[in-house]
Amino acid sequence: MTDLFVAAGGPVGDGTRARPFHDPWLALRQAAPGDRIHIAAGTYTGRGERSSWVVDTPELTLLGGYSPDFARRTPWQTPTVFAAKTGLRVPNEPNMLQGIGGHDGLVLDGLFFDGAGRDDYDEQGGLQRASYGDGPLVSLRGERITVRDCCFANGSSGAVELGGDSVVFENNIVVNCVGLSLLTVRDGAPETPAAVSRNTFAFAHDDSDPPRGSGADRAVGVRVNGAAAIADNVFVGCGNAAVACLRDVGQIAIDRNLFFATPRDIVRSRVPGAEAELTEEYAAELEDVGLRSAAGNTVGDPQLTGLPAAWLDTYTADVAVTYEPADRRPQRAAGIGRPR
Repeated sequence: MTDLFVAAGGPVGDGTRARPFHDPWLALRQAAPGDRIHIAAGTYTGRGERSSWVVDTPELTLLGGYSPDFARRTPWQTPTVFAAKTGLRVPNEPNMLQGIGGHDGLVLDGLFFDGAGRDDYDEQGGLQRASYGDGPLVSLRGERITVRDCCFANGSSGAVELGGDSVVFENNIVVNCVGLSLLTVRDGAPETPAAVSRNTFAFAHDDSDPPRGSGADRAVGVRVNGAAAIADNVFVGCGNAAVACLRDVGQIAIDRNLFFATPRDIVRSRVPGAEAELTEEYAAELEDVGLRSAAGNTVGDPQLTGLPAAWLDTYTADVAVTYEPADRRPQRAAGIGRPR
């Protein structure tokens, strides 16, 4: 096992602590199975500033949030940012970080992925054009993939897609994205379900034509297409559903989650024979959906801090004007199990 080091803004290095690489793509190119890549705080834009990184080696660990001398590691105070370069005049890669070939056992820890540079904004910060056709910010598929203590923001086609057995997504923040979902987990087997725990999923935007929030398969917090345990998470402002189930609900556990300001459904099932649409008002009926487990879920204000007031006011106004009010559509809570 080799420890490789990366620090922004430095001269060309050899990946040692004394002479670190200047961008993670160099470390990823050199890494061998089992290596650890330590990345100092700073902003990185990839090879040729293409804002794209590829993982094709198994058993790698990427650790961010170090001080420039690697003496301290405080990811939430000194972030390592994988950024999309603003105004890039060449086609974007589908993902900012993509796993190809064998990348089983990958660990991402303490990294910040920001896709804002892929989109166009007006002078007030409003979204003018999203990079439609892109994929999620991060796309990985393999066994034993772990993503923890990371932040994902401003994705134009969702934030994270994880596929495979025994994947773990824990203690992350996923915020302010359009597209299918903030997180998609798929292909987990019943004996090795995906573990999604202690995350904050906030502000999944519905970018379809108004009225928004009318049930389209977009703007979902967590989209589940396989066995999964979803526990101890906070869901805020997920446009069409906080959790959407697409496969056997008997393989999905949804426990001890907090839901707030959900314009439409806290949980939705599209599984034939077990269809359900549950709003916050009907949260007590979640146990009737047929999930493997549905205990301790609540609806309430999580008292999030640090959000700019102007941004939050704009978001709230948009939801009030363009999202379909609950009283204009039928409640499906009483129709659990009925054909759509």
